[in-house]
Amino acid sequence: MLRIFEEIFGLEFVQMTDKDLEGITWHEDTSLYQVWNDRPEDGFVGYLYLDLHPREGKYGHAANFNIQPGFTKKDGSRHYPVTALVCNFSKPTKDNPSMLKHDEVVSFPPPK
Repeated sequence: MLRIFEEIFGLEFVQMTDKDLEGITWHEDTSLYQVWNDRPEDGFVGYLYLDLHPREGKYGHAANFNIQPGFTKKDGSRHYPVTALVCNFSKPTKDNPSMLKHDEVVSFPPPK
């Protein structure tokens, strides 16, 4: 999915390492990506959390949460946005990749 968005929207998603994630994710299944524009003059875009799989105690629908908005400060520097995509897609197993069910595909529209 991220590879498709990279090609269509001219972005690059760089997954942060486990070491980088200490204390900044809410669950071990949560991943965090730096989002970069492929045009050098535009550079860094913001951060994207992905929490894609169901687990005990997690609600059962999909949502996108704007954790922190992006904006330009008075001094001209940039405050970068942070967003989280929280879903309940089928989790892959050791032997089988995750195959989205029809209702999962329907609940995962492309960005506008």
